[in-house]
Amino acid sequence: MSNLTRANTEEEYEKQRKRWWIKYLVTFGIASIIAVLLMWYLGLFQPALPRFEVYRALSDAFFVTGMLVLCVGALVFVNRNGTFDALVYSVKYVATLYYNHKQGKKSETFYEFKQRKAERENTPCLFLIIIGGLFVLTAGVFTLLFFRII
Repeated sequence: MSNLTRANTEEEYEKQRKRWWIKYLVTFGIASIIAVLLMWYLGLFQPALPRFEVYRALSDAFFVTGMLVLCVGALVFVNRNGTFDALVYSVKYVATLYYNHKQGKKSETFYEFKQRKAERENTPCLFLIIIGGLFVLTAGVFTLLFFRII
């Protein structure tokens, strides 16, 4: 790797390191919007709602949102660790088989595919798991409040 390329990579790394909180903020914002929409769907914003119904709606909205974000984070994690590589390779192979044969190109082997994927840098997906866990914990607090009221 040349010095110029290494310098660009180090500058990009420093930029990303300084702004690590953006992905947490964006994920939290999207999850919050989903939670508010679920609260609206569950009727939380109706006037004169009993307190236990408020806690129930809050618990449900935060739990569904948290599990959604947590499961997406888990899927991204297992995908980045190569769980679905054989499936992705087979679909790409079948999809490009006719085109490559017509062009006279040799298809990429599974070994070459795995080597190419291993060269790429995987960005961490821990922020999805942390935000999802935070929403699930919040749902747990509202669930405890719900059962203390009844």
